[in-house]
Amino acid sequence: MPLPATPDALHPRTGLLQPGHNCWRIARANRFAMLVDADAYFRAVRSAILNARHSVFILSWDIDSRMRLVPGGAGDGFPEPLGDFLHAVVAARPSLRAYVLNWDFAMLYALEREWLPVYKLDWRTHR
Repeated sequence: MPLPATPDALHPRTGLLQPGHNCWRIARANRFAMLVDADAYFRAVRSAILNARHSVFILSWDIDSRMRLVPGGAGDGFPEPLGDFLHAVVAARPSLRAYVLNWDFAMLYALEREWLPVYKLDWRTHR
């Protein structure tokens, strides 16, 4: 009996993502881009935040509110440091909500990190 000719027939994929279970849906994308370097990534993050209509979610291992997403300047009229930028964008759009989940860092790195960003009032709430 001959074996099937296609790899998918040999190893049918059930996949990790299951619509309705652990994802909304699976769809084909008409456009796709890889963001290889940090410059392209952070420019895309800033653009996505500026274009967000309802919500922004930032999940990070380590974040510093003083970080500039576009070191050379974005030229979009909003502040450059991340914390000031998020605050200004949300203040300009009352319907936009921004959520930042930042993991705690080990005390070993305490001198290299922004000290207690959670306790700064402007990071706890923007309203």
